[in-house]
Amino acid sequence: MKKTILLCAMAIAVLGAQAQGKESQPKRGTFSFTPQVGVTWAKQTNVAAYKATEAAGFSATGYEPDARYNAGFTGGLEVAYQATTDWAFSLGLFYTQAGSKYKDFEEKIFAEGQQRPALVTGHAFTNQHHTFGYITVPIMAHYYVAQGFAVKAGVELGFLTTAKRKWDQTEFTVNNETNVTTYGKPQSCEMDLKDEAKSVMLALPVGVSYEYEQVVLDARYHFPLTKAMETIDTRNRLFTLTVGYRF
Repeated sequence: MKKTILLCAMAIAVLGAQAQGKESQPKRGTFSFTPQVGVTWAKQTNVAAYKATEAAGFSATGYEPDARYNAGFTGGLEVAYQATTDWAFSLGLFYTQAGSKYKDFEEKIFAEGQQRPALVTGHAFTNQHHTFGYITVPIMAHYYVAQGFAVKAGVELGFLTTAKRKWDQTEFTVNNETNVTTYGKPQSCEMDLKDEAKSVMLALPVGVSYEYEQVVLDARYHFPLTKAMETIDTRNRLFTLTVGYRF
C-alpha cells in the first residue's frame, strides 16, 4: 500500500512538472466544447418506503429492501466560457443513469394455518435493480485554484426518459423432511416504473476537475433536491466520473 501511494504521488508530481508552460485550461474570453463519457454510481435513499407500494415490486412478507450503489453510464457535451483567468461558466447536456441495486431475497409461501409443512414453495429474487435514465442539463461555475485544476458547483435539471425495475425470479421447493431445496429455471422479469417516477428532478452538482493537454478528468456529486418517485420520498444519490477532450 505504501509503495502504491508513493508511486501515485510521484506520478502526480511528474504530471505537474510537465504541465508547466503547456496549455492546461482555456484562455480568457474564449468558448470551448468538451464531449465527455463516464460512469455513474447511484443509490436511492429511504428505500424502506418502497414497502408501501406494489408498483416498486417489494411486497414480500418480512422483506426489508437493502439499497446498494449501482454502476451506470453518463455521456454528453459541455460548452464553457472562460470569463476570466480564474472563472469559467458552462452549460451541459448529458444522458445520465441513476437508480439502485438491491439485496437478493427469497419469499416462502405457506398455506393458511400451516406451521411447518413437508413441502414449501417460494420465489427467489436476484440481480434486481432500478435504472432511471435522465436527460440532464447542468449549469456550472468553475473556479481554477491552480493551473488546470478547478472546483465547481451549480444547478442541474433532469428530465426522465426511462424508469425500470429488472430482476431474475426463480421458483423453488424446500423439502423440510430431507432439507433439500430444488430450484427451477430463472426467469428475467421487467417492470416499468415511469408512471410512478417524477418526470423532472433538480440537483446541486459539486465537484473537481483536472485538465492536462486538453484532456479533462471530472468528478462530481449531485445533491438531490427532489424526489425520484411521485408518492415515495426516495431520492437519487449520484456520483459521476467522466473523461473528456476539450476543443
